[in-house]
Amino acid sequence: MGARGVLQVHGESLGMHLTHLSLQHLSTLVAVIQHGSMSAAAAVLCYSLSTVSGHVSHLERQLRTELIDRSQGRALPTEEGRRVAAIALKMLRMSQEIVHATRPGETTSRQKTRDHASADGT
Repeated sequence: MGARGVLQVHGESLGMHLTHLSLQHLSTLVAVIQHGSMSAAAAVLCYSLSTVSGHVSHLERQLRTELIDRSQGRALPTEEGRRVAAIALKMLRMSQEIVHATRPGETTSRQKTRDHASADGT
């Protein structure tokens, strides 16, 4: 934290009013773009079509830009949509890195507990 509670990342102020983007919404956007339609993304993600549409619409409101062009009867990404999806993929990979980074320690703790219990004869 910098002066007056402003969050700093690599010396850059992020300001007081951060927009909290949902990884779930971002992964939905990526799926829509990868699969070419909201209905295909819904099927792959096991979401209803209205949920997929809601996730994308929520992101569009948050970011104040159109991410998907719905005018042709298909879900085509806009230029902004492609840029956001590329960054979202990096974020999603990083979130998986966090999960994987914490699992070895968790396994080690469980193993230590098991080893300790075995040594005690319990």
